[in-house]
Amino acid sequence: MIKKISVGIMVGTLLLSSQTMYARGLDSIRIGLESVYKDVSIVRLESDANFDFGYIKNNDFVKIGELPTKSLMLRETANSYYYNEYEVYTRFDRAEEVAKEEDGVVAYIAPNEYYVYYKEETGYTVPVNASDMYIELLNENSQVIGVANYEDDAIVFQGSSKSHDFPVTSVGSNNYRGVIEVVNGQTRGLTAVSVVDMQDYLYGVVPYEMSPSWNIEALKAQAVTARSIANFQANRYLSRGYNLVDTTYSQVYKGIERESANSNMAVDATNGEVVTYNGQIAEALYFSTSGGYTDSPEYVWGNQVGYLQPVEDIYELNPYAAPWTREITFAEIKQALASRGENIGDILRVNINARSEAGRVYELEIVGEDGIYTLNNEATRTFFSSTSGGSLQSQMYSFTPYLEHNFQRSLINIEDDNEEIFVLSASGKEEANPFELYAIGASSNKAQSLDEDLIFVEGELSRIILENDSDNSDSSSSSSENEFAPNNEKPQYESVNSDFTIYGKGWGHGVGMSQSGAKDMADLGYTYDEILHFYFTDIKIEK
Repeated sequence: MIKKISVGIMVGTLLLSSQTMYARGLDSIRIGLESVYKDVSIVRLESDANFDFGYIKNNDFVKIGELPTKSLMLRETANSYYYNEYEVYTRFDRAEEVAKEEDGVVAYIAPNEYYVYYKEETGYTVPVNASDMYIELLNENSQVIGVANYEDDAIVFQGSSKSHDFPVTSVGSNNYRGVIEVVNGQTRGLTAVSVVDMQDYLYGVVPYEMSPSWNIEALKAQAVTARSIANFQANRYLSRGYNLVDTTYSQVYKGIERESANSNMAVDATNGEVVTYNGQIAEALYFSTSGGYTDSPEYVWGNQVGYLQPVEDIYELNPYAAPWTREITFAEIKQALASRGENIGDILRVNINARSEAGRVYELEIVGEDGIYTLNNEATRTFFSSTSGGSLQSQMYSFTPYLEHNFQRSLINIEDDNEEIFVLSASGKEEANPFELYAIGASSNKAQSLDEDLIFVEGELSRIILENDSDNSDSSSSSSENEFAPNNEKPQYESVNSDFTIYGKGWGHGVGMSQSGAKDMADLGYTYDEILHFYFTDIKIEK
């Protein structure tokens, strides 16, 4: 009996599952440092000077005191036992004096609420239940120097750096602005949390998501999209004790190591600005390289979003990620199915059953001797994660090589009065006479006038596209630079019946702003707000 299985996996990013309620955006944010310390028994912090500790009030760090160590370990107290006299101290310094006199340690419970705990029982003490304990603070010699609550009014820690004029705390191999806190892990142990101002957070995101050497206008666009995503997703990980995580499941955030004057300038120049749609902060998604077309989230995560519409990415002239290939064997596919608990027998063939108008595969069918396994949307690329090469770089792929086109393409802005035409290129903006424009085909040295062949494309960014194909005898091959364009001749159904090669374009989910295209637009002279309006539909840039 043939069985049919259909699956659409949401792996990696998003999408649009948690609309933030913050109308004006967050001033500070909590980032779970899951790539550094997640569900662990000990979190290690380093500083160039003794640690300050305190708590957060109205988004500000309130210092309580100083810990006599530059190397701090935070440890679970599940197996520790203490005794106390049940005397409450309202001042930390007074509790610290008593602890030193009586060989105890200060227990921070809340602001203005401290105890002194002892390891040995006396006639005046009572045992403290381990479940009432929170974390132990240990110095570089593994000696307990304090005990603290890390739930309500949680204790936070702030280090310093000789190289910077702002507080810096080392967590693992990374250095972070702001303060560090720990929370209960998802399943056990402790997870480190960076509590930081939104601007400081973006200083640590933008240069990891986009090269800080790129054009400042592209970096500004990146800063606005990153700020928008941080606010939009602010509720996503609240059940874990923080707003976002430090990986691509939110945005890559690794602290200060890649901060640069250029990327920080982009963050500061757009301070508070977010992408909005219908009065709400939008999830302004971005990715590396489109391959010629962005796409609707309908074909990636299964839902439509008004401001995330497909765009012909005509400005992505120098793709950051080059076209790619992958060799796939039927044995790998069978193993990938087995890792999911599926067995459809020996693989007979693999079919591409459906593409979006932008060219991304959104239905992939695996036919076996004993069944059919169907993949939909993003699963058509993430299914391959268990193969030797991992997930495919994008959903824009084919079983046959791309057609090669030999034509030149220029982008020309039209001024509002339609009388002046300017040619934009990497060398700058130059005025041109529309009646003196020529193109030279790749197969001929003869210049041809294009006054009858100009293609005007209407839109918010008025432009003319000049195309000249080297082989005019084949009209289908010159219809578009991108073979996956809506009117392309490539069949929607492709099939292979043995080990095969995948030919792909682009890198990432393909929804929203192409970072590669943003760079090229900026290099052509476009501003960050023009870039954002090109990639996102009917949006505003607001503070």
